[in-house]
Amino acid sequence: MAVPTREQIAGWDPAKLGTAAAQYATMASTIRTVLDNVSRIIHKPGDSGEWVGAACDAAESRAASEVAEGRKLAAAIDDLNTALAGGSAAIGDLVRSMLNTAQWAENDKFAVSNDWKVTDTVTNTTDSDTRANDMANWQASLDSLGASLERAIDESATKIRNALNAIDEAAPLSSARMPAGFQLELAGLSPSRQRAVDYAEDFWKNYNPNFPSYSDKGSDCANFVSQVLAAGGFQQKLTRDHLNDPNDDDPNAWFSQPDENLVTDDWEASRTWTYAPELYRFLTEGGAGDGTPTGTAADTSLWQSPTATMDPNGLSNSGLRPGDAVFYEKETGDGRVISHAAVYVGKDWITTPDGTRVWGDVVNMHTSNRYHEPWYLPRYGEDAGNFPIKYRPVKIDYPDDQN
Repeated sequence: MAVPTREQIAGWDPAKLGTAAAQYATMASTIRTVLDNVSRIIHKPGDSGEWVGAACDAAESRAASEVAEGRKLAAAIDDLNTALAGGSAAIGDLVRSMLNTAQWAENDKFAVSNDWKVTDTVTNTTDSDTRANDMANWQASLDSLGASLERAIDESATKIRNALNAIDEAAPLSSARMPAGFQLELAGLSPSRQRAVDYAEDFWKNYNPNFPSYSDKGSDCANFVSQVLAAGGFQQKLTRDHLNDPNDDDPNAWFSQPDENLVTDDWEASRTWTYAPELYRFLTEGGAGDGTPTGTAADTSLWQSPTATMDPNGLSNSGLRPGDAVFYEKETGDGRVISHAAVYVGKDWITTPDGTRVWGDVVNMHTSNRYHEPWYLPRYGEDAGNFPIKYRPVKIDYPDDQN
């Protein structure tokens, strides 16, 4: 991987890795406490005294097997805890060192670009050789720190991945999951993307009271995606018709706000904000350059039938990043239309239709409220009339993304 940019690491919070490590340490400790009590509980079921005989022997044998498997799981979680804590310390130290070194170089009247290139801002000097030597030293320091940061990220990611695989082997049906968006911070989410993902995590169920909900009408999905985009830094655009009323039908508008021209406390929202097909068109065909969101349609995929398999990592394998959007086109009473939208928020343990437990791409959404749902929405498979289902991912152009 390339060295993350200065702007990217300025938005990182490696301490979140340490917070996650503490959570998993508590989980491992809890598992061990439960396991330590298993044999004792089997020997004394209730208040009937000691339990002996064939039934006791069978129960003990079963318990011993379960305890052994449980200890494997606890050990794997310990490894994850160690990987997270180590990553927090190593990456955190290097991030601070790189940012501090850049600042010290700038204090010395050198400029440090977003990609860590050092240039001299002093043009008139009688000691150009000393300045050139100092510039080379600052550049060498940043290059060395950058290489170390690359290695630390790669090593931490490998250890975390190995620990997750061990957890999956020890307990395929474990409900242990990564904190939301965490695993993607190593890849350097821009601050605006991180804000969007955080919003999607915070309001997938507890609706933001600053916006109306259309769930009672069965169609709050696009409203939720639009709110996520607004949280990521995109600007609303309200236009008005010939009566000076908000023009909800303007295909170039994108807004959800109270109408200040009305005496009543009315709220107006454009169809591009609240209606999934119009939001998809607005994102992929807009490009107005006026602060409203824009995006690029990624490769579509098709789920042909309930028995067909889908790639659990289809979004990330297509180049999507957390904060991007997914639109769903399926058969309805009005023919084939885009009828749903969701936000890609990262990865988590998911269960495929055949019951396999894998680490895959997940989305959050409204109507119905879903948290860390497999991106292709397996529930659609319960109705054969939905098929074939076309997935239309959109790569969002967030304001501070580094291409």
